[in-house]
Amino acid sequence: MNIFIGGRNICCEDNIVYLPQFINSISVTAENLRKKIDYYKYINYLEWMSLEEAHNFLLGTSNSESPHYNLENNKFYLCYSIFQWGPTTDDASCFLIPMNDVLYLTYSFPSKANIVGYNRIFSVAITPYEIIHVIENALSELKGLE
Repeated sequence: MNIFIGGRNICCEDNIVYLPQFINSISVTAENLRKKIDYYKYINYLEWMSLEEAHNFLLGTSNSESPHYNLENNKFYLCYSIFQWGPTTDDASCFLIPMNDVLYLTYSFPSKANIVGYNRIFSVAITPYEIIHVIENALSELKGLE
């Protein structure tokens, strides 16, 4: 299974999935996106940051060595984190970040930070509807493989 965002494969280390679990994981993501998710709930933490700074700040909230670790009892991180689908997506850290009235899907590869081409933050402007649409299409295809 390869997952591409903005033309980059985020499953570069492990693209093998256990299909029933993977289908369940992406179904949960689609369902969560269908719910009203308040991306602006914690916006005060991200105000005045660039997209790259916001992405790195979010990464820091899951790093026990960061002064921002476990911010808001991890609810801050969970509000913006997306595509936590097990080993297949473990190499990529992905977030949905609101900025200037646009929602961005940002992603980076922290474990590959020293490798040229992987040592930056990537982003695409997107809507939750677009993500849901792609996931639903993938689910339709994947369920046909079961």
